Amino acid sequence: MTMAAPSFDPAPSFGPKIIRIAPNVWMPMLSMGVSTLRMEFVQLGGRGLDTGVDYGEWEHKNLRQTLNKLKRMKSSDLANLFVTSKIPCCPATPEGDGSLGKRWRGIWPKMCIGLDGGPERLHMYVQRSLRRLGLAHFDLLLLHWPCLKWNHTISMWRAMERLLQKRVVRSIGVSNFDAKTLEQLVHMAAIKPAVNQCGLTVGFHGYPEVGGDKATLDKCRELNITYQAYGPHGLTTKMDVLSGNRVLGAVSARCGRSASEVALRWAMQEWTPVVFSSNNYSHVRANLGVFDFELSREDMRQLENA
Repeated sequence: MTMAAPSFDPAPSFGPKIIRIAPNVWMPMLSMGVSTLRMEFVQLGGRGLDTGVDYGEWEHKNLRQTLNKLKRMKSSDLANLFVTSKIPCCPATPEGDGSLGKRWRGIWPKMCIGLDGGPERLHMYVQRSLRRLGLAHFDLLLLHWPCLKWNHTISMWRAMERLLQKRVVRSIGVSNFDAKTLEQLVHMAAIKPAVNQCGLTVGFHGYPEVGGDKATLDKCRELNITYQAYGPHGLTTKMDVLSGNRVLGAVSARCGRSASEVALRWAMQEWTPVVFSSNNYSHVRANLGVFDFELSREDMRQLENA
């Protein structure tokens, strides 16, 4: 199967609110990750919800409460939601592997606890997660990171291709794949990843080893794979860009918008969907307002080098 190039719904006047990531699959440009304000996000017009099979029982319960409330309200919003989930590639890179930053060496093995077993158990884990959430399918399923061994990564991807063919998921992709690893996967895949979700901020202060750099963004564009940014404010990257970034502050003052809004707008104006998390209602509301302004070419250039 050949995935179509990402393309926008042309309707919104200040930029797209959805992007096509695969045939007949449209992803919201703005999604919310783990938060206690998901219901409020949806009521304010948000449509993308991001979670993970490996995020634990609390997260499943939290998201299920939002979905159940929408069902009880018989809300039309429920039918318009786009739910992304992730499956871990286990065993993960161990503590002693120096190829990744200390942050990732410590997190990934812990997220594999109780979820090891490889591709043979992937279908079971995904179906269990769907049952917990009361969903018939995931709109997008991501391989959360590359496995410790490349042949395990390929085996997991093959299993995800089978889930897509069985319509358990509507599209499949990866997360935290750098440019080289992504290209290797594309060469071996029967179905190309629709999305690569990585940590990215203005100025590209992400971790290159997990795809948070311009080289990976450019490789995604070359391969017609949608690059989706998580941590756009820097909390999961090398720098909290909202604290003391002079370029971002200057552009924010010039636009009359918050630094948070400008950071989101920069990514989305570059055709990059964003996942953010917040437990602050005013921040959630403001983030959903980033579609009503544009950054100038000069602003975009400065922010790329911030």
